[in-house]
Amino acid sequence: MSTAAGRHRAVLIVSPSEARRRDWSAVVADDRTEVTTCAGPNEQCVLTRGLESCPLVAQCDVALYDFDATAPPFLATLLRAHRAAEIVLVRDRMVRGKHRPSVVLRRRPRGSAVEATI
Repeated sequence: MSTAAGRHRAVLIVSPSEARRRDWSAVVADDRTEVTTCAGPNEQCVLTRGLESCPLVAQCDVALYDFDATAPPFLATLLRAHRAAEIVLVRDRMVRGKHRPSVVLRRRPRGSAVEATI
């Protein structure tokens, strides 16, 4: 997806917590942002099953992963499989009873003009 003027961007939010996915989606959603969510790596995840890439990550402009639920071996697999993807690790913080993402680490592909608004 392209983020050029007038175009939509795609954001993937990955967390095992349904509440975090819901609240984080509300933070990044706007009229130009399509948000997709995923419960994260488990036995059904294509990356943990040995496939070369995840179709959800491949179709997004930015992928936000729950830092607390992303194991280092999985993160290494993800980063190798999607070298051109912007991957953002976020930690949860509570603000007025709502979950809010707080950036811990951002890996942007070189030459990327994509900005995650968090």
